[in-house]
Formats: sequence, structure tokens, C-alpha cells
Amino acid sequence: MTRFAGQQIIGFLNEAEAGIPVKELCRTHGFGDAAFCGWRSESGGLQVNEGRRLREPEFGNAKLKKRLAEAHLDVEALKVAFGAKTPAPQAKRQAVERMRQGLSISKCRAWGLAGLARTTMRREVAETAQNEALKVL
Repeated sequence: MTRFAGQQIIGFLNEAEAGIPVKELCRTHGFGDAAFCGWRSESGGLQVNEGRRLREPEFGNAKLKKRLAEAHLDVEALKVAFGAKTPAPQAKRQAVERMRQGLSISKCRAWGLAGLARTTMRREVAETAQNEALKVL
């Protein structure tokens, strides 16, 4: 953290570019050589008006917009698939299919939202006589 504003720092850098020795600048304004060297490496030759632009937040941060859109899509997919309560594993498999049909999301994403491992989706349950007997009970 520095006690100087961005415009002041760029002004110091411009003074050094104009020919004032760095040692004299440091002594006059009360900062060290190391601070000046750090500012010079960070600035990359900015002018004062460009420094103002750096202080303003970037409008339209693409990463944040993408994450927000994905979060809204996840919430919508869960509403479509589950409704109000968390279902049993077989119902989760059916919910994954509903998510994929209702919204255009990938299998892996739908599996993750449903809380299922991918292996459970690929393996088809074999109907055997033992399973049928258990269903009856």
C-alpha cells in the first residue's frame, strides 16, 4: 500500500522521464528507490490520463458475467429437474434426463448438479429375478 495516489506516482515517473535524477525525486518527495523501481515496473509507461482509467473498475468483466450466467443456468436446471425435494437415485437419473431435454447442458454438468457419479449414469441396471422379488416386498 502506498500513500501516494496513482496520478502522483505517474507524475513522479514522468518527472524521471523528463530528466530529473531518481535519487533527487526520492529525496524531494519522500519515497525510496525500491518504491520508485516498483512503480516503474508496474506502470509500463502510462501517462496521467491513462492512470485515471486504471482506477475505474472495468465495465463488463467477462469472467464474472460468465460465472453468473452459469450459476443461473444451474439453478434453473435444478428447478426443472427436482422441484422442491431431493429424490432417490433412480429419480435423480430421470431428473438428469429432464435437465438435458429441458435445457441444453452437458451430461457431466447435469450429473454434477444432480449429485450423481458419472459411472452410475453409464451403467444400466439389469433387471433380475432377485431384483423383481425385492420390488414386490
